[in-house]
Amino acid sequence: MDCCGNDNKRKNAAPKSVRNGRWWFEKLAFLTFFLVGGYYLVTEHRAHLFGFLPYAILLICPIKHLFMHKGHHRSSGDGK
Repeated sequence: MDCCGNDNKRKNAAPKSVRNGRWWFEKLAFLTFFLVGGYYLVTEHRAHLFGFLPYAILLICPIKHLFMHKGHHRSSGDGK
């Protein structure tokens, strides 16, 4: 707001169609960057990733146990 009480935000804002196009372009640029970075990370560090797989399989067990037993909470007030 300026000194006279006028709202200048609407005057300086880009049209909605320009903002939507720019938003999709930025989203596509970030997605492309992460996909290319992920590809090079996997191809260049394959030995490290494959070395971690046995530990990842062992870590899945307790995590799976926590999520699988989510509905097994016992309550003392149900009369059983």
